[in-house]
Amino acid sequence: NARIQTTVVDHHCFDDRQSFDHRLGQEIDCYRPDLVVLAGFMRILDAELVERYYGRMLNIHPSLLPNYPGLNTHARAIAGRATEHGASVHFVTPELDAGPIVIQGRVPVLPSDTPESLAQRVHQEEYRIYPRAITWFAQGRLSIEADRVLLDEHPVDISRDARDVPYSISLRRLTRAQKILNLLLVFYRRLKIELKCITLAKNPNVTAARQLSKQQFLSQSLVDT
Repeated sequence: NARIQTTVVDHHCFDDRQSFDHRLGQEIDCYRPDLVVLAGFMRILDAELVERYYGRMLNIHPSLLPNYPGLNTHARAIAGRATEHGASVHFVTPELDAGPIVIQGRVPVLPSDTPESLAQRVHQEEYRIYPRAITWFAQGRLSIEADRVLLDEHPVDISRDARDVPYSISLRRLTRAQKILNLLLVFYRRLKIELKCITLAKNPNVTAARQLSKQQFLSQSLVDT
């Protein structure tokens, strides 16, 4: 039991799509999510809900978008004699499967492939790229500019294999909050050093070997940090 809270909104309980979408939006809003992640949700969301979460809603689609939007992508790729197929993680927009692409995973289409065998290999790419895209979002590395995704403020190169893009964030990409936290830690350490200096100065029984000056302590602090 992962102790993850769940809510079910059954579309069969609603007379029309608009009523269902409205209720679904209310349930999502209750959680005040930073990110909405769609997986296997085979319905077109209401445009108002999508626009409300623009830039904060991700979807994964089983094709190399913009190729083969919609359904039956694996059979269509084989019928179209594609040599390459895969999956795309993209931000959701009101237009079906047309949002800015975050990352793609690619597999070759083999002469012996069936829709089922091709789907199995694409699924492995989905399991790999979706957690990576979510991680990037959680790290604050993703943004959208002119309907194009930026990773670390640089346009995403979707032709680049996802394995070549690191999960981790570099030191120069630290957020402002992280930089402030680092400064506070340095300040805290220096405060502890000053208090230790005062304690040593007031203790007449401390040996000369331990009577380090305040300047020495601060100098060592700067080296350590």
